[in-house]
Amino acid sequence: MASETEILQSLIAATSAPPGAPGWAELLRLLAETTRAGTVALRLEQAGRPVAAWHHGAPPPALEETDKMRLGRVYAQGDLPGLMTRRAPLRALRAPAGPGGTALLWLARPEGAEDFRAIDAVQLSTLAPYLGAALTGWQAAEAARARAAQEQALARALGAAWILFSAGGQILDRAPGLEDLLTGTGIRLGSDGRLHLPEEATAQALRAALARSAPGAPPALLVLSDAPRLEMRITAPSDGPR
Repeated sequence: MASETEILQSLIAATSAPPGAPGWAELLRLLAETTRAGTVALRLEQAGRPVAAWHHGAPPPALEETDKMRLGRVYAQGDLPGLMTRRAPLRALRAPAGPGGTALLWLARPEGAEDFRAIDAVQLSTLAPYLGAALTGWQAAEAARARAAQEQALARALGAAWILFSAGGQILDRAPGLEDLLTGTGIRLGSDGRLHLPEEATAQALRAALARSAPGAPPALLVLSDAPRLEMRITAPSDGPR
């Protein structure tokens, strides 16, 4: 059974989980294990419309009139708006999630099952102050990843890519597909983490340009290959490696 700390850690991990990682599914699994719920569901809404949803276990029961739920309150099946006649055990929470957004989290058991314990509602109450902020952060990270993917696709279509160098010329990071741009130029990415140029004069010019680059300095333009034509624009970020 997961502790309160483990559940909060799982919530934090879900905020920045990369695609393919357990993320929210793991949080819901822990909640189901801890509360012995047959279903745990989570939904993010913007302006009353669902934009993302997850669930663990059996398909979740529908929640009606959720706009009437008070923020931060944990509801039972007998006092949920629109579910006054529901007999199956259920606990639900609605929390704010950024401007115009709300998070809905609910636990359910089949009809005839033992009702939830008081401690199970406490588990939801514990998440209430953090759930909306975590989902808002996750949504921002997803949007940033989508923008980055679009920018990379556009760069590839234009025949461009980026490399992040240290001041000493070590490659710290690079765009996916960079190798395709180097085809036919004689330039290669070395196993030592450096860019190897066939002409020593060009290699020296690259080293000199990296050494001279500084925040606020004008960018340097270097021709790495004439046929096929390949140019490099060297600029330094405001701080850190370049």
